[in-house]
Amino acid sequence: MRRRLLVLSASATLVGAASLLVGARLDAVRAAEAYWTATVYVTSVVIGAFFVSSIGRLSGARWFGRLEVGCAFVLGGTPALLLLLALSWGSLPLIFSWANTFWLDAETAELVQRRGSYATEWQFVLRSLGCLLFFLACAELSRRRPAGRWRGPMVFLGTLAGTQLAVDWTMSRDPAFTSTLHGGYFLAGGIVAAFGATLALAEVPVFRSPRSEASRRDGATLLFAALCFWAYLGFSQLLIIWQADLPHEARFYLRRGGGDFWPFVVTLVLLHFALPFAALLSHGFKQSKRAVQAVGIWIVVAHYLDVNWLVAPGGRWPSPHWTDAAALLAAGGVVATVSLWRAPEELRG
Repeated sequence: MRRRLLVLSASATLVGAASLLVGARLDAVRAAEAYWTATVYVTSVVIGAFFVSSIGRLSGARWFGRLEVGCAFVLGGTPALLLLLALSWGSLPLIFSWANTFWLDAETAELVQRRGSYATEWQFVLRSLGCLLFFLACAELSRRRPAGRWRGPMVFLGTLAGTQLAVDWTMSRDPAFTSTLHGGYFLAGGIVAAFGATLALAEVPVFRSPRSEASRRDGATLLFAALCFWAYLGFSQLLIIWQADLPHEARFYLRRGGGDFWPFVVTLVLLHFALPFAALLSHGFKQSKRAVQAVGIWIVVAHYLDVNWLVAPGGRWPSPHWTDAAALLAAGGVVATVSLWRAPEELRG
């Protein structure tokens, strides 16, 4: 089975990469944005799996026994994130306006210049590389020493590394925007998606561990709590920026919440929060195998909308494009292939 899945994921990667190359020839900017959105998406899920695994190990809770194999599988794809970063280097001027000040207004261009070497491509790559190497080291340490005191400090350092990635990878899409809650919002979204992915995987026979119905219910309840925390951070950031009413901060929401973006925001709130929130309120729903698996998959899909909203170009509706699917196949396929190649012993049968 593992060999068949390897062939399938590798084939999906090749098809996605070839399609994305065609898209780059037709519209380089659109293809670069699609690739970066997919890269941020899969990276956030992998980082979220690190936090889910660390929280489960540190707490010694029984719910983690159900998610342990799935977390190990997702974390196995961490090395692929380095490849995704390397492939994006040449397209950074197409993705970030600070890398090409020609597209900026005079005020923002002056702000970028004042930041000096911090807002340069090579500094961006070095910071990103350092953060990804940190998560790779944690993933490898987790494979060799699943339990240990190292996890407590690593969660703290991982929060700093994840926040730095959020600042560089999503917040800097708007060079003038600043928010102390943005990193937490980004990490919380990844944790929610990781809970959803591992809960869905736990219902697949090869990822399943012999646990009671209570552990399924506990996992779904934790997904509910993580979802509420994500929504709380998002609302808090909006409320603080709305009260402060500073132009360089308000612009972030004006570009992503007004005009053509309004239907997208409503869709995001409904799919990523309102509907799963209502479903997870039910005690019976959280005990149903198919229901928990369905809501887990639903959350993973909805998280892509959230990342799309964060990375979205200013001022225009992020209309679906075939390069989005190609980029997801390429980026997701690479991570899945590496995960399958380095799969834990439970999946080698």
